[in-house]
Amino acid sequence: MKKMRHKGFFKNFDERSFQGYIDHGLHERADGKVTLAIPKASEVAVFRTNPSWYWLAPNRGPKVPVTLIIGQESIFLKRRFPQQIKSRLGIPYETHEGGHMFPLEHPESVSMQVLGLIKQQLSK
Repeated sequence: MKKMRHKGFFKNFDERSFQGYIDHGLHERADGKVTLAIPKASEVAVFRTNPSWYWLAPNRGPKVPVTLIIGQESIFLKRRFPQQIKSRLGIPYETHEGGHMFPLEHPESVSMQVLGLIKQQLSK
């Protein structure tokens, strides 16, 4: 597990996020290898219902109010996906410091941004 800590996907994780992923996201198999803790069907369901489908056409946007938050260093922002869905579906977006996994890199500030958006949307 320690080998994973400073590689690609995990290298910018907040230490608590990384430890939580190790403690709760993985299970060690009898052969000493690890596998994801969630069932494969659940993993598939996550990818079938995540906002990345809004990049593809044809589609409909989610019920409003909604705001997409995307990492400033995310490949999706660099490829202009949020700009496309804003133009096509009217979904506004904000950015946050970090890459694709920015919520696990900056959990406190992301949670504050989310809470601020909820408060803003509830006051409309």
